Formats: sequence, C-alpha cells, structure tokens
Amino acid sequence: MTLRNAIEIAWRRKFMIAAIIVAGIAAIYFMRGMVPQAYQAVTRVLMVNENRDPSVSSGDLPSIASSSIVLDRVREQLRLPYSLPRMQGGLSTRIVARSNIMTITFRDPSSDRAIAIANSIADNLAQYYHELSTRRYDQTVDGLNAAMQGQRARLRGIEDQMRSLQQRDTFVASDNAVDNVTRHLADLENQRAVAFSTLTGDVALADASAPHGAVVSRIARHEILQGDPAYRTMRENAARDQAQLAADKAQFTGSYPGLPGEEAKVDSERTMINAAAKRALTSDEAFSPSAASTATEHNHTLALVAGDRARVANLDELIAQETTQLHDIPNTGASFIELRAARDAVQGEIMQLSGRHANALANRAEAASLGSVVVVDRAVKADTQLAGGRTRLAAVAGIALVVVAFGLAFLIESVDPRLRRAQQIERLYGYPVISNLGNR
Repeated sequence: MTLRNAIEIAWRRKFMIAAIIVAGIAAIYFMRGMVPQAYQAVTRVLMVNENRDPSVSSGDLPSIASSSIVLDRVREQLRLPYSLPRMQGGLSTRIVARSNIMTITFRDPSSDRAIAIANSIADNLAQYYHELSTRRYDQTVDGLNAAMQGQRARLRGIEDQMRSLQQRDTFVASDNAVDNVTRHLADLENQRAVAFSTLTGDVALADASAPHGAVVSRIARHEILQGDPAYRTMRENAARDQAQLAADKAQFTGSYPGLPGEEAKVDSERTMINAAAKRALTSDEAFSPSAASTATEHNHTLALVAGDRARVANLDELIAQETTQLHDIPNTGASFIELRAARDAVQGEIMQLSGRHANALANRAEAASLGSVVVVDRAVKADTQLAGGRTRLAAVAGIALVVVAFGLAFLIESVDPRLRRAQQIERLYGYPVISNLGNR
C-alpha cells in the first residue's frame, strides 16, 4: 500500500476516525481526573573509599536502599501508613555510570512527604551501611562491655565486704594488726585506771560534802528565824521584858505585887515566840543560804560521781571489744587478705578487658573509615517536580487513540468487499484498467 492509498483510505474513513478520536479524547479527559497527581523527590548519596571496604560495594547500594530494614526504619521514623510493597513501589534507585554516586527517587502524591521520605531513605541508608561495615566488631565490643560490667559488679561486692570488715575491725588492713590492737588495749586500760581514781576521789568528796542532819538543822533554823522580822521583834521584846523581870526581882522582895504580872507576861511571850518560830520554820518562803549552798555543792559532787562511773563503764565496754577483736584478728585478717587478693585479681581482669575493649573500638573505627555512605545532595522544595503522571498518561492515551482510530479504519477497509480502486480490479481480473469514468 502506497502513501497515496493510505491517504485515500484515511480520507474516506475520516468521519469514523474523527468520531473515535473525539470519543477517545472525552474519555481521556474524564479518566485523567481519576489518575492521582504524583510528585517525585530526588536525593543523591556517595560511597566513599569503596575499594578499601571489602564488605559492601557500590553495586549493593540499590539493594540496601530498598531493603526491608531501611524502609521499615523510614516508616517508623516518619510514622507512615504505607506498607512495605507500597514503599518499594514508589522508590527507584540508579547508579550514575562510572561513579560511586547513586540517585534515590521517591514518588508520592504529597510533595512534602516525597521530600521527607527520600531524605529519610538516604539517612537510614548511610546509617545501615555503617552498621554493616562495623557489624563484625559490634558483637565483640558488646561482649567485652558485658564482661567488664560483670567484673565491675564483682569488684564492688568485694570492696563492700572489705569495708564491712574494716568497720568491725579498724586495724584489719594493717600488717601489724596485733601490735596495734595491743597498744590500743593498753591505752584504754590506762585511761580506765585514771578514770577509776577520779571516781574514787569524787565519791570521797561527795561523802564529805554530804549535809549532816543536826549541824545543818541548827544552822538552817538559826538563819530562817533571823530572817523572819516578826520573830526577831518578838524575841527582842521578850528579851527586854525578861531583863526587866530580873531587875525587879533583884530590887524587890517576893511580896512585890508587880512580879506575878511580869512573870506571866514573860511566859506569854515565850509561848508566842515558840509559835512564831514554828510558823517561820514551816513557811513556804523559809530559806537558808547555808543549807542551799551545802545541797548545791553536794548535788554537783554527785553529778561528777555519775559521770565518772559512766566513763569507767564506757571504758570497760571498749576494753571488752578490743579484747574480743584481739582474739578475732587471725580469722578476720585471713578473710581480709583473701578479699584483697580477689580484688587485685578482678582489677587485673578489668584492665585486660579494658585493653581488649580499646583494641576492638579501634578496629571498629578503622572498619568504619574504610568506606562510608554520605548524602551529597538532599531533596529540597526546588528539587520536587511533577512526575508527569496525568500528562504522560494523557499523551500515551492520545497516541494510542490515534493509532487505534487509523488502525480500525484500515481494518474496516481491508474487509470491505467493494471495489474502490483500479489496482483492486486489476488484481481481481488480471487485466489492466484503461480509463475511469467519473470522479473515481
């Protein structure tokens, strides 16, 4: 079929082709609104020192980026409701030819979410690559950490036991524990002897300062009566009357009529003086400075005696403790020596583990420096562009529509039995066509 024949067929079926194209355009227009608009975000990562890292190569980066571990971390970090197949479907990776750069593209209906997911995939890819590079050393480091923690806990237990022994026996850590305890015991015994001597002297002083009943009573009675004005006045009046009575008796005879009255007056004053003395001695305000001073001094001496006895009792208790400690030194010292040896051994093990731990960390750091993945270009707002979901679908559907319309036209033309061209008549009858009548 020549181009001219094709044009003739298309022109002859132009209405059918136009109808198919118009109907298809209308269908594409309505279907275009049903297709969700998609955005894509692009970020780029670089694998550094690939040739020095024997564990992973740049060709493995696409598989690592689309692995379930990386995508699950992204989903958890961003709290995405997407499933793992949905994440893998929106992700595409490509390694730039002859370089260690890989582009990570993620498509999503949301522009901001596409950017966030693409950047998160790049970050988690770099972190997971670091874990892969150092994984063979991580177990060793974790095991050494656990061993060191166990030894440190054991060391704390031993030190607690040693402190407990030292609290019970302050000399247990000394190499001359027996001599030290003996000297301390002798010092305590000397202190007790001095304290006992002081106690004996204070007891004697207390006995000497104790108030004696008859003497103290006379002194106190005299001071109380002398301090009472009424008693003192009555005593003075009675003394004058008694002196007058004595003078009258000396001057007059027994028949003097005034003597009985004076005698009666003196007797009455004696009775009143005794009553006043009784009242003064039994009064609540009665006070004797001498008796009070004697009682205060005696109480002070009794307090000294009580303190001396407490000091002697305390020294007796300390002497008993030191004596018991002196007897227990062989057992306690042996236990302390064993604990000290165990502590030194544990400290040595911790130092060995620390050295191995430092070497393991150095090896892990060296392994991490052999190769790494770094983000060289992060997705930003300007890098987010329309992925062409609707437009691309419309363009493809339009092209397909034109192909279907023309293809259907040629298909109908091929099955049409009518003779429309001279070539058809010549093929059918085997004779050439000499001329045409009319337009055709």
